Amino acid sequence: MKLVSLFFIILTFVLGAEAKDLSADQILKRVEKSLKSNDEVASVSMEIIEKNGKSKTRKLVIKKKNKGKKQQILVRLEKPTDIKGVGLLSVIEGSSEDQWLYLPSSKRSRRIISSKKKDSFLGSEFSYEDFSPTTYNKFKNKVVKSVKLKNKEAYIIESKAGKGKAPYSKILTWVAKKDFRILQSQYYDQKGKKLKVMTFNKYKKFAGNSWRAQSISVRNLQNKRSTKLLLSELKLNTGLNDNEFSKRALESY
Repeated sequence: MKLVSLFFIILTFVLGAEAKDLSADQILKRVEKSLKSNDEVASVSMEIIEKNGKSKTRKLVIKKKNKGKKQQILVRLEKPTDIKGVGLLSVIEGSSEDQWLYLPSSKRSRRIISSKKKDSFLGSEFSYEDFSPTTYNKFKNKVVKSVKLKNKEAYIIESKAGKGKAPYSKILTWVAKKDFRILQSQYYDQKGKKLKVMTFNKYKKFAGNSWRAQSISVRNLQNKRSTKLLLSELKLNTGLNDNEFSKRALESY
């Protein structure tokens, strides 16, 4: 009995030391692993809530494909009818990243330049940059402390960017120690003032041991607006083709 107790004491000490010694980049890699999939497609309900409490709802479909160092994302508006067909395509390969916005009214897509990636996507509190899966790669990341959030032990990772190198000067991210799921992120503008808070809720496990938050909320602390995303009909590893992430596909709606 004493031997068993001693074993668990040693095991707890070793595992505790291992967790404590993880770097911010190692933690973020664990986060990536918990989200890993070859491809995915989901229907999303987006609710935009104005400062005065008025709201409007939009329906979109998000497709994503990962292949080695190449990541592709296509976002398409389904409702309301007046903006139906608007699309956003992001293609990331190594250190190169390109984004295009398609507007049905013009029947063509335009490339989004780096200086515009901090702009609002369709009047929501999500920026074009927020749809990039490589955001943290542009920052210098470090673990600043351990805290409790939502009754869960979590790391706080501070991500800092050089001036003008990213839409945000800093991001603070709360990552659960037990399962490496992101619980919350706080974003700071280029002046160092807190800009918005993003929270992730209702995680669900899918095939391949991948986890996804079914509810994501963003609250802008400066303009007092908020946006909520609710995921449904999420499917992973369906075999999406590269042709579905081309400029031709973006413009052929």
